[in-house]
Amino acid sequence: MNLKLAYIAIETNKFDEWREFSKVIGYQYESAGDAACLRMDSRARRVILVKGDSEDYAYSGLEMDSKDEFEAVIARLRAAGVIVMDGTPEGTALRAVEQYASFVDPGGLTVEIAYGCQDADTVFSSPVLPEGFVTGELGMGHIAFASPNNRESEAFYIDVLGARLSDHINHKMAGGELEISFLHFNPRHHTYAFASANDINPIVAKKALAKKMIHFMCEYPDIRSVLQAQERIKAAKIPFALTLGEHTNDKDVSFYVVTPSGFHLEVGAGALQIDDSTWVPQKHNAISIWGHEYQLGGGPILGAVQKWLLR
Repeated sequence: MNLKLAYIAIETNKFDEWREFSKVIGYQYESAGDAACLRMDSRARRVILVKGDSEDYAYSGLEMDSKDEFEAVIARLRAAGVIVMDGTPEGTALRAVEQYASFVDPGGLTVEIAYGCQDADTVFSSPVLPEGFVTGELGMGHIAFASPNNRESEAFYIDVLGARLSDHINHKMAGGELEISFLHFNPRHHTYAFASANDINPIVAKKALAKKMIHFMCEYPDIRSVLQAQERIKAAKIPFALTLGEHTNDKDVSFYVVTPSGFHLEVGAGALQIDDSTWVPQKHNAISIWGHEYQLGGGPILGAVQKWLLR
């Protein structure tokens, strides 16, 4: 059973800012009634913007290949004592799916299961990224969440939804440790990551993990596209959160920018894919091999951490 990330919904009132931001990144911005969507490929929905004040994660959808698989996952959730809410006709139309259902995970995140995700009526068109993003069977990318207990979230997704552990990162900072669990549902190295602050100075931890969503990631087809995006972002004066660098675990070469809502977007290429027949989860003691230097003023997540470390 291979689930994949179908869509992310962001609660925001900054639609104009997101429209301009999307042009620089390479998304195709389209209105959808009171909402909007940022297309990445042929699919009608990838990033959904819904009205609200939080400027944060609202929900995300994991896609199933068939109605039988969809019903089997819903049954597993209910058997585990999870309250599952059926989707509404209005919600189905907004998500452009045949059917969906939602639940709240142990960390308080709203997550959905969906099937029958629909393509748009028009061909994907982006002047700056005509080839589109790396999606397909890998899903639209990944999300990194702030979690009250990353190990509890890890166990839930493995035991109930059949996720597999990719690896852990234990990163020393601010007198303690940031522990991150990386989980995959398909060959993409991770679809969800859960980060918890262990013994970190509470002021720093509160600032560093202020939002539910630390970042989400979209993958470009090659490093040249990443470097071209970097130049567009500089020209647009969009603030960087982390400079170009390479991660220890998925080998993704990427940088991070501050979105209009304040959390971060990771733009990268070259992430490795997992073969479950041979993969052995590892523990890393650093987030990056090189680069990914925190930028002062780069937003509430990592900017706050850097200010603390440089005191």
